[in-house]
Amino acid sequence: ALTERLLQLQHAEMQLGLPHIDIDHRSGICYLGDPPATGEVPQRDGDGETEALRSIKVEFDEEGTLLHAEPHPSLGLENCAAQAVAQQDFAILPTMVWNHLCDAGKIGSSPEDALSPLQPMQGARGGA
Repeated sequence: ALTERLLQLQHAEMQLGLPHIDIDHRSGICYLGDPPATGEVPQRDGDGETEALRSIKVEFDEEGTLLHAEPHPSLGLENCAAQAVAQQDFAILPTMVWNHLCDAGKIGSSPEDALSPLQPMQGARGGA
């Protein structure tokens, strides 16, 4: 029953254009959208590597305290990252990254496009 409700919620989030968020603690990267599969090479769009724009470098300690967060520099979210660490509010950072990508036209026209790490991104709105 719980699994079914979680799957329904995940489906609703996808329909709304919300990104899947995956934090790889070992590599210290938070991926918006699906992370690349082993050996998968992301496509490049005209403004650079989309995969890099959708990745946030993160560091948490053993107790879950956010120690460091760093979105791609071209997004201009350094102050937001510093605030996220200071306030221990990591959720605001993926939301702002996704918002900036949407505004810049880097998110696909459908939720399925936004979830694929290999698709050039262009249009939908959403938040984390």
